[in-house]
Amino acid sequence: MFYNKNGKFYFILWFIVMMWVLYFLRLFVPYRIDRVSIHPRELDGVLGIFTASFFHYDFNHVMANSVPLFVFMLILMLFSERSFFRVIFFVMFLGNLFTWVLGKDNYHLGSSGLIYGLFAFNLVYGLYLRRLESIVVNCIVITLYTTSIIAGLVPKETYVSYSSHWFGFLAGLYMAILEIRKDRNFPTKSRKA
Repeated sequence: MFYNKNGKFYFILWFIVMMWVLYFLRLFVPYRIDRVSIHPRELDGVLGIFTASFFHYDFNHVMANSVPLFVFMLILMLFSERSFFRVIFFVMFLGNLFTWVLGKDNYHLGSSGLIYGLFAFNLVYGLYLRRLESIVVNCIVITLYTTSIIAGLVPKETYVSYSSHWFGFLAGLYMAILEIRKDRNFPTKSRKA
C-alpha cells in the first residue's frame, strides 16, 4: 500500500527533506527570510508565491508542518493518484497567490497553507469517493486533525498567517470541486487510475 506510486512517494519525501535542508541551511548561511516570504501586494513578495511553502521561521515551525504535510500528501497519493501533482501545485500556488493579493500586511511563510488545502481536498474528495478505505481514513484524519485545523483558522496569535491557512483551505476545496466535476464528466473504471 505504501509503495512508490510512479515517484510520488519519493516526491513526498523530497518535499519534506527540502524543507529541513532549507531550515538547516539557514543556520549556516544567513539570508533574509523576508526575501522568500509572501509580502502581500508588494513586488518583493511575489517570489514568495513560489518559495514560501518550503521555508520556515524556526525549528518548531518546520517540525509542526512536517508530520501533517507528510500525512496529507500520503493520503492524496493513495486516493487521488491521478491528480497528485496537479492538486499539490495548484493548492500551493492558488493559496499563496490569494495570500499575496488579499492577505494581511505581514510576511507569510511556511507550508501550513498547503496543509490546510490538502486537508480540505482530501476530506471533500475522499467523501465523494464513497469507498470504505477513504471513509475510514477520513474518520481517522477528522479525529486527529480537525481540532487543530479549526483552531488554525481562528485568528488568535499575531505571528500566525491565518490568511495563508484560509486561502490554502479554500484552494483545496476549489481543487476538490474541480476533480469531482472532472470525474463526473470523464468517468473511469477506477478513480485511482
